[in-house]
Amino acid sequence: IGLPPTEEELAEYLKEAKEDPDGAYGRAVERLLRSPHFGERMAIDWLDGARYADTNGYFGDRPRQMWPWRDWVINAFNANMPFDQFTIEQLAGDLLPDATRDQRIATGFHRNSMANNETGIIDEEYRVEGVADRVDTTANVWLGMTLGCAQCHDHKYDPVSQREYYQLFAYFNNSVEPGLVTSDSPPPTLEVPTDEQTEELQRRQTRLSEAERAFGEESKGLEGELEGWKGEALGTLTMPPAGEGVIAYDFDQENSSAREIGTTINKEHGIRGDAGKFDATQHVEFGNELDADRAWTVSMWFNAETSLGCLWSKIEPTGQRRGVEVLWQKGRLYFNLVSEWGVDEIIAVTEEKWPRSEWRHLLMSYDGSKRGAGLKVWIDGKEARLNLKRDALRGSMHCDEPFRVGRRDGGLGFYGLLDQVAVLQRRLNEKEGAEWYDLERLRGVLERPAEKRSARELTYLKEYYIGKLASEGIRDAYAKQEAARKSVAEMKGAIPTTLVMEERKESRKTFVLTRGQYDQPEVEVTAGVPSIFPKLPEGGAANRLALAKWLVSREHPLTARVIVNRMWGMCFGEGLVRTANDFGSQGELPTHPELLDVLAVEFMESGWDVKGLLKKIVMSATYRQSSQGRAELLERDPENRLLGRGPRFRLAAELVRDHALAASGLLSRKIGGSSVKPYQPEGLWEEVSFNEDDSYMQDPGEGLWRRSLYTYWKRQAPPPSQLAFDAGTREKCLVKRSRTNTPLQALVMLNDPTWIEAARVLGEK
Repeated sequence: IGLPPTEEELAEYLKEAKEDPDGAYGRAVERLLRSPHFGERMAIDWLDGARYADTNGYFGDRPRQMWPWRDWVINAFNANMPFDQFTIEQLAGDLLPDATRDQRIATGFHRNSMANNETGIIDEEYRVEGVADRVDTTANVWLGMTLGCAQCHDHKYDPVSQREYYQLFAYFNNSVEPGLVTSDSPPPTLEVPTDEQTEELQRRQTRLSEAERAFGEESKGLEGELEGWKGEALGTLTMPPAGEGVIAYDFDQENSSAREIGTTINKEHGIRGDAGKFDATQHVEFGNELDADRAWTVSMWFNAETSLGCLWSKIEPTGQRRGVEVLWQKGRLYFNLVSEWGVDEIIAVTEEKWPRSEWRHLLMSYDGSKRGAGLKVWIDGKEARLNLKRDALRGSMHCDEPFRVGRRDGGLGFYGLLDQVAVLQRRLNEKEGAEWYDLERLRGVLERPAEKRSARELTYLKEYYIGKLASEGIRDAYAKQEAARKSVAEMKGAIPTTLVMEERKESRKTFVLTRGQYDQPEVEVTAGVPSIFPKLPEGGAANRLALAKWLVSREHPLTARVIVNRMWGMCFGEGLVRTANDFGSQGELPTHPELLDVLAVEFMESGWDVKGLLKKIVMSATYRQSSQGRAELLERDPENRLLGRGPRFRLAAELVRDHALAASGLLSRKIGGSSVKPYQPEGLWEEVSFNEDDSYMQDPGEGLWRRSLYTYWKRQAPPPSQLAFDAGTREKCLVKRSRTNTPLQALVMLNDPTWIEAARVLGEK
C-alpha cells in the first residue's frame, strides 16, 4: 500500500508470527490487499503510464479537472476490477451499451493527453499529434511496444509497417475534440456531482421554479409595456459625453485625426455599427491630444479573443517609459500610470476576472491627483474594485507619444474587436460613470432593426426596463427570480467536471501521412491491427471498443505478459523482462520465460484478478527470501537477475515523502478528491508561467499532508521534490521510471519543509 505499518499493526504481526509465521504473513498480505490505500499505491504507476496531470501542458499549461478519473482508478483497484474490464472501460467505456457515468469517467485515460491553446497554432497539426500520442500510449501500456517511429516510416526493428501504424491510428481518429482548445478543460466533459450536490441543486432549482411562477404572475402585461417602450425609447435617450472628447472614433466614419498603422483593420458588427477587428498586426494612432497629467477619461468597448493584449496606450517604449497604458491579461485589466517604470508609478489591477470572447465596456477616469484613489474604473456600468499593486506616482506622466488604440509601441498588440473609443480631458462624476454604459449600449441596441437584435440584446432591454421603469412589485419579483437563478448557476459552477472521450457521429477518414506530416495524406486506410498479432473478429465494428476487447482476448500474446511483467517489477524492482516498455526486438529477453508464461496464463484464467496475481507473487518463496545476499552470490549476480535473494530497491518518489509523513504522524489518510498544493520552493511556477495568475497558492492545513499521489501536477513545473526522486513530467507515457542517486535527493530531504516538519514532529514524540 506504499505506507509503513502502524505501531499497532507491527505489534500484532510480531505477536502472531511467533506462533504461526506463515499464517501471520498470509493474513498481513490479505489485510494490505483489503486496505483502501491499496488502490492509491497501484494508481501511482498507472498514472505514469496514463500521463496524468492537472494541466494541459504546452505553452499555456492551463489547469484542467482530471482528478475524478484518478479517483476512478483508485476505486477500480480497490474493488479489484478485473483487468480486462479495467482496460475496456478506460479505452472505450463511452461505447459500451448504456454506459454508466463511471464508465464514461474511465475514458479519461486518453483525455490525459496534452492539449494546446496557443494562438496561431494549426488545429489539425495538434489534433494529429494528440491522436498519435494515444496510439503510442496504448501500445506502450498494453503491448509493451514502442510504435512512435512507425508514424513516419516502417518500424526499423519490429515488424510493424507505417500502414499498420495508421490502421491503429484510425481507432483513435474519430474523437470529437480539436487540436486547438479554447478552454481550460476542453470538451467533451462530464459533470460529476456528489450526492449532496445533486440534492442541493434540486432544492435550488425548485426555489427557482417558484420564483419564476411568482414573477410570471406579477408581470402580466409586462411584454406589451416593454414593446411600447422599445418603440419610443430611442427618441428620449440622452447622449453620453463622448461628443465633447478630444478623441472620438467609432470605426464607421472617416476621422482625419486617426491613422491606421499596419495591416488593414477589417470590420465586423459592433456595439453601434461596425467594430474594428484586430489581430496584433495593426493599430490606430491619434495625435498628442491627451494630457496625461491632467484629469482625463477614456471609454471603449472591447471583445478580447486571447488572454493578453494592449487595449490602448500613450507611453514611451524605452527609457523611463513615461505615460499610460491599459492591458488585458488573463481576464483582468491592468492600468499602468508611469513617470519612471518600476520606481515612480501607479499599477492597478481589477480584482474581478471576465471571460474572453464577450463584449465589455471599459470606462476609466483619472482626476490628475497622482494617487491611486484618483483612478476610477467602470466595467459594464459597474464600478470595478481595483487592487493597487503600487501607488507611488510623484512625477509627470507627460510624453510625446501618440494615443494608440490596439497596441503598445513596444510590440504588444490586441486580438479581438474594439469599438466606440472616446477620450475626454476631464474627470467623470459618479452619475456619469454609472450611466455611460447604459446610454451607449441602449442606443446601439435600439438603433438596430428589431429583427436583427440578438437574444442577449433582447434580454438586456428587458432587464433595463424592469430595473429602471417597471413597478416596484415587478422589480422585486424579478430580483428574487434572478437571485434564485444565480444561486442555481453558482451550484452548477461548484460541481466538478472531468474530461471524457466521445466519438464523432460521422467517421473521419484516415490516411497514411507521408513522414508523419499532418498535411501530407497519402493512402486511405481502415482500422486494423498489425499482422504479427491475431486478427480481430470479422464483422464487428471497427472502433475503440473492438480494439479494447481484442487487447484483452485470450488469443492476444502480449497484454497479459506485459501486465504480469509490470506487476513483477513493482514487487521486485525489475521485471522478468527488464525493458518493461519494449517487448520488441530491441528489448531484453525474459530472464525466466516459462515463469512469465505461466503467470500470464494463470492471470487470464483467474479472470484477470490483479489482487490474486500480486498475492501469488508476494506469497512466493522467491519474494520472501532475505534481501541480504551472500558474498559469492552478489559477485555472480549483483543485479539479482537470477532471483537468488529477496528484492531490495529504493521507494518511488511519492512513497519516500509518504513514509516520512506517516512516520511522523502528520499524514492525512483521506482518500480521493481534488489535487492539493503542499510546500514547494517559491517562484517556480512564475518562472515558466505566462503571467501572475498562475502563481502557486500553497494549501493550508490538511492539504500539506495528503499523500503525494494527490499533489497538483503542473506539466511545465512538476513537483520538484518528486522530480528529484525520478518521477516523470507526465508529458508522455512512462511505464518504467529511472532510478538514480544524486546529491539533489539528499538536499531535498535536508531542506524541504515537509521533511523538516516531519522530523520535528517525530522528534517530539
